[in-house]
Amino acid sequence: MVFQDKTTQTDQFLVLSREFSGLKLKHVLKFLSSLLLPLALGVFTLIISLQQQQLAKQQREEDRNASKQQRIEDREATERLREQDRNSSKQQRIEDRIAAEQLRQLERTLTDERYQKEVLDTYIKEIGKLLEKNHGSLISNEVAATLVRAKTLNIFRRLDSQYSVHIIRFLYEAKQLSEFHEHPSLDLSTAELHDMDFRGSAINKKILKRLSMTSIFLTNATFIGIEMEHVNFANTQFDTVNFSSAKLQHVNFSYARFNHANYSFTSLANTTFSFSQLKNINFSSTRHEDVDFRFAILENIDFSSSQLKNVSFFNSSLSNCTFSSTQLNTINFSNASLFDCNISSIVLESIDFEFATLKNIKFSSSKLQTANFSNSLLSNCNFSSSSLVDIEFSSAGVDSVDFSFAQIDTVQFSSAQFENTNFSSALLYDTEFLSSVFDNTKFVSAELHNVSFSAAKFTHANFSFAILASISFSTTSASNTDFQQAYCVAASFNDVDLSSSRFLQSNLKRALFIETDLVNVSFLDANLYKANFSKTKITDRQLQSALSIQNAVLRNGTLARDTNLINNGQADCNIPLVNHWTLLTGNIITMKSDNTTSNCRFVLKALHASASMFQRLNLSTRWNSASWSYTQVVFSAQMSSNVSIELRGININDSVVARQALGKFPFILVLIMIHLPLTGSNKENLTMILRKDMHELEIFIEFSASVNQSTTNYWCDDIRLFIVYDAYGEFQQIVPDISLNAQWANNGVTVAGGNGSGDTINQISSPNGFFIDDDQTMVIADFRNHRIVQWKMNDTNRQVVAGGHGKGKLLHQLDQPTDVLIEKETDSLIICDMKNRRVLQWSRRHGTTHGEILVDNIDCWGLAMDNQKYLYISDTENDEVRRYQMGDKNGTAVAGGHEKGDGLNQLNFPTYIFADRQQSVYVSDNLNHRVMKWNKGAAEGVTVAGGQGQGSDLTQLWYPNGLFVDTLGTLYVADWKNNRVMRWSQGAKQGSVIAGGNGPGEGVNQFKYLEGLSFDRYGNLYVADYGNDRVQRFSIQ
Repeated sequence: MVFQDKTTQTDQFLVLSREFSGLKLKHVLKFLSSLLLPLALGVFTLIISLQQQQLAKQQREEDRNASKQQRIEDREATERLREQDRNSSKQQRIEDRIAAEQLRQLERTLTDERYQKEVLDTYIKEIGKLLEKNHGSLISNEVAATLVRAKTLNIFRRLDSQYSVHIIRFLYEAKQLSEFHEHPSLDLSTAELHDMDFRGSAINKKILKRLSMTSIFLTNATFIGIEMEHVNFANTQFDTVNFSSAKLQHVNFSYARFNHANYSFTSLANTTFSFSQLKNINFSSTRHEDVDFRFAILENIDFSSSQLKNVSFFNSSLSNCTFSSTQLNTINFSNASLFDCNISSIVLESIDFEFATLKNIKFSSSKLQTANFSNSLLSNCNFSSSSLVDIEFSSAGVDSVDFSFAQIDTVQFSSAQFENTNFSSALLYDTEFLSSVFDNTKFVSAELHNVSFSAAKFTHANFSFAILASISFSTTSASNTDFQQAYCVAASFNDVDLSSSRFLQSNLKRALFIETDLVNVSFLDANLYKANFSKTKITDRQLQSALSIQNAVLRNGTLARDTNLINNGQADCNIPLVNHWTLLTGNIITMKSDNTTSNCRFVLKALHASASMFQRLNLSTRWNSASWSYTQVVFSAQMSSNVSIELRGININDSVVARQALGKFPFILVLIMIHLPLTGSNKENLTMILRKDMHELEIFIEFSASVNQSTTNYWCDDIRLFIVYDAYGEFQQIVPDISLNAQWANNGVTVAGGNGSGDTINQISSPNGFFIDDDQTMVIADFRNHRIVQWKMNDTNRQVVAGGHGKGKLLHQLDQPTDVLIEKETDSLIICDMKNRRVLQWSRRHGTTHGEILVDNIDCWGLAMDNQKYLYISDTENDEVRRYQMGDKNGTAVAGGHEKGDGLNQLNFPTYIFADRQQSVYVSDNLNHRVMKWNKGAAEGVTVAGGQGQGSDLTQLWYPNGLFVDTLGTLYVADWKNNRVMRWSQGAKQGSVIAGGNGPGEGVNQFKYLEGLSFDRYGNLYVADYGNDRVQRFSIQ
């Protein structure tokens, strides 16, 4: 290689440099452009080549992957094919094996069936020959009987249930399993039979008669729907058997053992389970009649919804048995033991538990009638809310038993032993606890009527808040007994040990404590009104701690008096008048009545025409309206003519809310007035019902005379006021406090009847008069059904309490009764038996079957009774109202009685009546279309509503019927033809409609002719809707 000389190269470069430096800019750029264009084309070509190479490589990679995936899928498909072939071959082999096994099994089954059939045929032939040889009776030949027994038991072990049933049927049809008189059946005892369906042995799969299979073992046996008669399974053991829907008559299960048996919907008659053991048995919805469970052991048995009649459980043991919704009639549990059984919410009639032991038994809400628990032992049993009528518990042991809210009527507990027993809120009538022993027993808030505890012994008993009416504790030991706030009216505590007992705030009205030691007894704030303490050991301090001792008989026989609540009511000449009285007008002085006596009186000062004074009494410290809700004050005074005394009720706002008067007020309008003669001396008294809104009582005295009259002509003296406390039953009818502006619901609610005319359990027919008791229980004169029915609050069905034996004149019958009321002291009904022209008294006590005649030969229609227990009867024939003392058959006319007419001293067909506290009588003068009021002793009446002829104007009435007068003197009238209830305020010239008035009809705001009318204690209005066969209630707003 030839190399240039280095010096030469350098020169060339220099020359080139000089050439370039001599070029212009455009030539440079042109030169560079010529160089860059080939360079760019080269780079682009290179990039394109590289991309093509990359794409080619990627395509080759995808081809390789696709080929690989195809090879994998081919291998998997091949493997699946081979697996399917293998499975198909395996399944075929399995199916072949199954088919072969089924074929072998069929061959075995056919072989077994042929074998069993051959065995059965052989057995039948052999037994047939024996039967022929023994003239049809295998039992007659002992050797043959033994041989047949052994052969049959062996055959049972060799044959299955299907062929064993044929054996049973063969022997049954050959009459070798039947008992006839002295001819016994074939002995198959110890035979073990499984899965037997005895329908295969029955005739037409329904009937088995005179079958005897004793002492055998039956497992999973079926007797469904079979009729069995004279069948003997004595000593048999049953495990999981089904007798459902079967009919058993004269069947013997004595000494049998049952486990898991079903008798549901079965009928059993004359069947015995005596000495048997039954466990986990279903007797639900069965019918038992004349069934014997004597000496049996029953565990986990369900008798629910069944009917048991004439069934004996004598000396049996029942554990965890259920009788819910079951009817029990004439059942014998005497000497039996019952544990953890449910007998609640059912009816039990004629049941005998004598000498039985009952533990953890529920009788709650059940109805027991004519049952015997005498000498029984009861522990942790529950009778709450149950009804017990005519029950015997004599000499029973009662431990931790709950009778709360139960209704107990005519029950005998004599000589019983009670421990931790609860009678709280129970209702007891005519019940005997003679010589019983009580330890820690509660009667809290219970109600007892005519109950005797004579000679009983109490330890830590509690009668607080209870009602004890006509109760006898005579010769009882009742130490440390709590009677707090109890109502013990007419109760007898004669010769009783009451040491350390408490009568705090109790009502002991008319209670008897004769010859009783009361030294350590507390009577704090108790009401001892008319109580009798004759020959009693009691201190003055005890009596002084009581709320009231008015008219109580003290230990020396004298009558006690409460302190006069009026200060200086006796007109003491030594006490300035202004010390206790406020002189309002005029001048009143105290002076002696004459020179021969020290008696003083209040006198109008001479030469004064008028004067007035008053005194107020604060009630807040003397009366608790919550504890003594029905309380009245009794006010009395002596006065001359032209002197009037008014008793006023004052509320906390100093407004007069009630007023009543003695004497004559010429200038003051009063609500209730008693007029006295204008000359001479008079002594009068009045009563006033205390109301919740009364804060004070005011005694207002007014003298009115001519000027220059003698001072001795105008006087008053002996002004007395005391309170009669009573929280229950003092008055014959509760008269509610109703505001003058009160309103009632427009729509009524049916509380009795309303299901059309009829005599079924939820019907009444043409109701007339009715009476509402304190607990809102109604007794209704069911006119066309000739009976009196009782309807309790919120009850949909009625109870017949008098009559109901068809129309008639016998004492157990009624004929179109028109009115009824409750006489509380004797707890009886007073009934106007209209068509029989008589008034009956009918006791409400259980077992009363007929009434007694009080008054006869009278065309009665309406009845009323005042708080003095005078009976008033309206007589439509004589057009009068008569007043009777109980027991008096003649009576005295108090309204009308001057022939038929429309004068003020006459009536025309008087129907319903009402008597107020002042013995004023209100009369529905039906055909005169008016309501009349007769004040006590008045010769004429006053028209207080209507009297403008018949019509529908607000000033008129049209055949008025039921009526009621509240404490404010407001009158309420059932306006018969106008289908409305009217309210007439005292002195008003027209009334206002408070219910109905929308024409006749069946709607909730309509009536179809009205009869009786009344109110409950809350002021709710009740109306007898005659034409709609119902009683409607209109709630006070």
